[in-house]
Formats: sequence, C-alpha cells, structure tokens
Amino acid sequence: MSDNNQPEVTIIVPCYNHARYLEQCLTSINAQTYPNFNVIVVDDGSHKLLEPVVDPMDKARFRLIRHERNRGPAAARNTAIRESSAALFVGVDADDKLDPNFLERLVPVIWNDDTLDCVFPEVRLFGADERVVSYKVPSLEDILRSQAIPGAGTMMRRRLWERIGGYDEADILKRGREDWEYYIRAFSTGCKAAHVTEPLYHYRILNKSLNVTCRLHDAEIAQYIYEKHRELFDSAGKGQDFLSFGYYKAATSWFNHGNRAKAFRLAVKAWRLAHSHEKLKLVLKTGLPPAVIRRIGHGELRRHMPFLGYPLTGDENYKPFFIIGSGRSGTTLFRRVLTAHPELHIPPENFELGTSIKKFMQFRKVMTWSDLVHLIMSLFEFHHEFYTFELSLRSLVNQLIDIPHNRRNLAYVLDRFYKYHAERHGHSMVRWGDKTPLNSYDPGTLDLILKVFPDAQFIHLVRDGCDVISSSLRYGFFTDITTAANRWVRVVQNARRFAEAHPDRSIDVRYEDLVSEPEATIKSICLFLNVPFEPKMLLSENLAKGMGDVPVLIEHKEVTKPINASNIGRGRHDFSTQDKEKLQAIIGKELELFGYPPCTA
Repeated sequence: MSDNNQPEVTIIVPCYNHARYLEQCLTSINAQTYPNFNVIVVDDGSHKLLEPVVDPMDKARFRLIRHERNRGPAAARNTAIRESSAALFVGVDADDKLDPNFLERLVPVIWNDDTLDCVFPEVRLFGADERVVSYKVPSLEDILRSQAIPGAGTMMRRRLWERIGGYDEADILKRGREDWEYYIRAFSTGCKAAHVTEPLYHYRILNKSLNVTCRLHDAEIAQYIYEKHRELFDSAGKGQDFLSFGYYKAATSWFNHGNRAKAFRLAVKAWRLAHSHEKLKLVLKTGLPPAVIRRIGHGELRRHMPFLGYPLTGDENYKPFFIIGSGRSGTTLFRRVLTAHPELHIPPENFELGTSIKKFMQFRKVMTWSDLVHLIMSLFEFHHEFYTFELSLRSLVNQLIDIPHNRRNLAYVLDRFYKYHAERHGHSMVRWGDKTPLNSYDPGTLDLILKVFPDAQFIHLVRDGCDVISSSLRYGFFTDITTAANRWVRVVQNARRFAEAHPDRSIDVRYEDLVSEPEATIKSICLFLNVPFEPKMLLSENLAKGMGDVPVLIEHKEVTKPINASNIGRGRHDFSTQDKEKLQAIIGKELELFGYPPCTA
C-alpha cells in the first residue's frame, strides 16, 4: 500500500544458485530505514531450494516465487513485476547487498519528480575487488556506446517497464546484457534518469560470476542486440563500434580462459570494425607467442613498435580530488581542513604534476618502463620545493619499476606517489587529493588530469580577487598590480570554464563562506566527496605544524591560526582609489560572475 509521502517499493531478487549469499542479501534489505517496501524473491530454477533462507523472513513482507526451470534474469524480473502492484521497483542481485539508507535516499528523488523514470546510486564493489564505481546520467548516445548505468540497483517506475514491454527474455540474453538491451529501448523512448552520488548499492565481485562468464558470449549478444536495434544504431552511426565492443570483450575473456585461437579471431574482428590502439594490442597479444609478449611487457620491443606505448590509465578505478583555483585563495587552509578527515590526505603542492603527464605522453612510446618511472619521480624530487614533502622517493622508484605489467600506466604511478606520501607520514586514508594552484594556470592541465583520472572530482575554491591580489603583492609573488590581476583572471577563468564543462565532477566553494560559515560549508564539501562530516575538521589548526610547507614558508603563517573571517575584505582597504579603478578594469567581469562587488564599491 502506498501513500503520497512514502510510496510502496517492490524489491525484486532473482536467484539462480546463489543460495549461500541470499541470506546476506535479504538481511541487508530487511535493514532498510525506509518502511514501505515488499520483497519478491524469484527462484529461477536453482539446484538448491531457497525456502530455508526466505521462510524465516517476515512473511508479510517477503514472498518467494519459483520457476520450474532456469529462464534467466530477464524472465525472473518480469515475473516479479507482474506479481507486484507497486508503482516503483528495484532489482537486487541475490549475491549483492543494499546500504541501509538505499530506499530512503532514492525514493524521494524519483517520487517527487513525476518526470523521472528511474534513479540510480553509485556502486560499491566488494569481494574479489573493492572500489566505488561512479556513474552519471547518460544520453541515448552514451547508452548505445556502453551500459552507462547500473542494471541491479536502479529504481524504476512501473510505467517505464510497461511502456517498453518489459525485459527481453530471449535465450541469448540469459547469458547477460539483458539490462543493457532494456536501457537501449528505455532511452530510445525518452527515459529520464537521475543520479544519487552515494555508493548505496553493494555489488559482489566473484571470480566466476555471471558478470564475468557472460563476457565469453558478448560477441553473440552484441550481434543479437544490434540486429534488434539495427535502425537505431545505424542512424546514430554506432553500429560498428557496438559490435566491435562485443568482439573485444569476448576476445579478452576467451584469452583469459586460455583459448588463444578463438580470442585472436575475435580480436581481429573487433579491430577491423573499429580501429584503436587497444584493439590492435589485443590482436598482437592473442596472436603473438607468449615469449614475445613477455618481451613487450618488459619494454624491449616498444622502441620498434611505438603503438605499444604505455597507457595513461589501466583497469584500476581511482577517484582522487583536486582543489583548483588561484593561489592566495585559502587553498592551504582548505587543505588543512580536509586533511583533518581520517579518510582524506593531501600532500604539499606538487608543482610538476602537469609536466609529468605531458612528459609521460611524450616519451611513453620510446622509453622503457624503468626510464619512465625515473623520469616522473625525478621531476617531482628535483623540484626546489620538494623538501616540503619530507621524504625520499628511492624506495618508491624501486617498487614501481617491478610492478606487474598490467599495472604499468601513469595513473597507477601517480596514485602510488600520493599514497606513498600518506604512508610515510603515518596516515591511513581512503582517498588522496591535490592542492596545486599551478594546475589551473595552464588551460590544458586540468583536462590532462581528467584523462589520467576520469573519475576525479574538482573543488574550485574562489576568493574575492581584490583580497587575492593584495595578498600576492604583500608576500612578494608579484611586484606590480597589473601582472597580479591578469594572473588571477587567467586562473579563475580556466578553473571556471573547466568546472562548467564538467558540472557533475565539480563544485564551487567561496573562501568567504569557508571562513564565516565553516561547518555548513565543510558539510557540503563532505557530501560532494561522499565522506561523513567530522567535527574535528573545524578545529584542525594543530595539524599545521605537520603539513611540511606550512612551518617553513612565511606566506602560510595564517594557516596556523583557527578558522576566522578576519581577512575578508582586507585587500580592498590596501588599494588607493586609482588602483581600485585599474583593478576593476581588469578583474571586474570575473568578480561579477562570482558574485563579488566591484573593486570601486
């Protein structure tokens, strides 16, 4: 039964031979803080009866339906939806779990906006892999390229299921990808989705789960989906890319299963349909003798085969965060506040981050792995302010040289660098960040960072330009007002344009809000970063002496003090009327865009 404020939700749990995990799944569902839900477990022809697991549950809320034979997850979901009268439903795989707040967070989002057809959270992996997988609201083009939103864990209105005719129960989709086919139909009919940026669905990674096994059949599955939606794919110009993706995934899976001949045939088909370096590398990997592949991995053949250059990213999923914007905007104070959180760590400024990415891209096709590691670490360690990091990189260099071949990419190197700093300073953390205003000066650096870390988040800290310029002149960063003003404009324009281009990954924070309303501002930042608020972040001044650069650089002396608003507006008192007029001509437009009064006010 539903009411206007707390509509009933049906949770659908298809189960095929996952009885040993089902109890954990149902227990997590039973722990929901949202009260109005029912659960339909569909036994899809399992070899082991599920009654012993389901019967102890509340019979008023939990119900078991059995298929006499295995019909696949699509049929199991259709069966449950037909048996339900609820306007909202969500599928949960039998080996997965829900965060206790899953329903409480998702239901209001979809129920309070009648235009929405579905809503999904971020996904936390556990088991054989542990990380958070982030999503964004996709377009139809995104859906044609990949399954851009989760299958299990996406809450939907029943009307969407009715509108597109339910899940496709074709035999080939029993092997997987039934969600992707469903979403292709949904988004081709105008499905509107929303995203909750919290990892509320917990997805178990098994060594031999359906999610892995179905990749063996991705070529046949892709062919079926393409033929069914040929007109849609061809009109969008995505048909060959889609089929190539299926062949590529199948080839990779067959190679991992030891069938090199079949993997090679599929890899060649994938490359012919849509050329890319990754697909060509797979052709070589599956077609060349293992001894040659090992030599390639060691870098011995890369000088003669430049297309085998080391990649920027690998299979790992990193989610660092970057504080961007102008120097003298309170970024070091902000770093102090965030570093007080037990899950976050930010080292001193890494002035060579942008350069390291450019150099890696320049030399990754001609250098050996050992040379690349030495190049990147040398850029960091030989910078004249690296002493503030208070560590030697020799041990890290040795570790990185010997890492497995499948981890030899720039993202892994940078991730280890930042984590190494945390480890050497006794910090155990979940996520690392970077606070280097120089990254925002070159308009291309932020884009390069996003290429290396596509799941990164960016916090643009902005401060009244008059105060920034005054502080820059006071501490000798610049000697004339015009240069300082033009520098501020360039940096905030770059940061603003980048944030506007990536609104789902960026947030603007005003320095004035941080120091005058610290608790509310820090809570909003914690929400953006998906970490709980810690009250000790408000009283972090005792950390300043251990921040490396703060005790030794005079320009950071204010960071040792408690959070206070005493410096707001200070710069406006430092300038003469003539200087204010000159400043207004240079920075007035950006001041207005960020809601600050004119310099002459």
